[in-house]
Amino acid sequence: MTVLKFRKLFFLTFLISLFSVNVFSQEVESGSVEVESSVENEIISGETSVPAEAVNEIVPEVSVEFEEISEPVSESQITAETDLPEEVPVVSEQTVVENTVEELSVIEETKEPEKTEEPEDKRIPMQMKSISELNEESAADEQVLQDFSDLDKEEVHKNPAWYDEIFNSDIPFFNRLDFVFGFEPTIYMNAHPKTTSAPSPIVYPLYFGFNWPNDTFISFEPSFKFFSTYYLVNNDMVLPAEIENRTVNAYSCMFNIPVVFKFNFWNKFDVKLNSGIGFLIRIPSLAEGVSPDDSGYYGTAQDDYEYIKNWLVLSWRFLYLSGGVDCLFKITDTLSMGPEFSMYLPLGTIFSDWTVDGMMVSVGVKIAF
Repeated sequence: MTVLKFRKLFFLTFLISLFSVNVFSQEVESGSVEVESSVENEIISGETSVPAEAVNEIVPEVSVEFEEISEPVSESQITAETDLPEEVPVVSEQTVVENTVEELSVIEETKEPEKTEEPEDKRIPMQMKSISELNEESAADEQVLQDFSDLDKEEVHKNPAWYDEIFNSDIPFFNRLDFVFGFEPTIYMNAHPKTTSAPSPIVYPLYFGFNWPNDTFISFEPSFKFFSTYYLVNNDMVLPAEIENRTVNAYSCMFNIPVVFKFNFWNKFDVKLNSGIGFLIRIPSLAEGVSPDDSGYYGTAQDDYEYIKNWLVLSWRFLYLSGGVDCLFKITDTLSMGPEFSMYLPLGTIFSDWTVDGMMVSVGVKIAF
């Protein structure tokens, strides 16, 4: 029991001592704070009598060396010496970015919006139309398509300039027509003169024709040339014959269809080049003084006549290629005259008999009016 009381008393005395120590430490701290604050005030005002070493010991944060002031300091000097530059605030990167964004947003708000032209609505509102109106529109569309189709056809089938100049002129047909007339002594070629046939006889044909149109560079000049020739049969060939050995007399007509190219010089004369196709039409008959019963190469003169008649038309021997040139001088406004040269090449004879028998070369005079 006595021990228990002793323990209680000891514990109580311990608590009281702790409390006393705690109160004493608080009073000491408060007194030191007051001393420090009073010392700082005296230092600032310059009225302290405490040495600098003691102040440094009491207030270690302030390290200022004091000097004895022999003369009193004015208030203006203190103010000037104590005016320190304001502290520059530290701006973070995030703050700069935010400020930049705000400035840009302000600029965008103040900027006038660009005026954009809205596209016009060209759509036609749907309207209910009657069947008759639809039919009329369909017919109009078909007509437009037909017109375009006709234009395309005209463009595709457009004639060349020379064709329109010749065939689509407004000048009447007969006003563009010239009649031609000529006399051309002609050598009728014989490639076998050593036989009983004649050595390339000379014939004297007359011809006439017309030239149309007479006012263009290209024209056509069909003509008919008339002459006659004697023929006989020798070595299965029909050859020109002299009058003593004649069997058949062939009345001949050269129907020539040339294309003419005209060159005019100083409106004084025209030089014309021509080339075309000729057809030699020959109508044979027994020559005068020859009887059908007279002797001939195949027996009688009548047999030779039948052979000659067939030979003249077989193997395209009537087909010729023509060419020539003439120079016509203007005598008057409607009359021209000048020399001409012509040649007729027997195409059928060349390809069937491999000879130029029947080739004709002529030189003559031509008149156009």
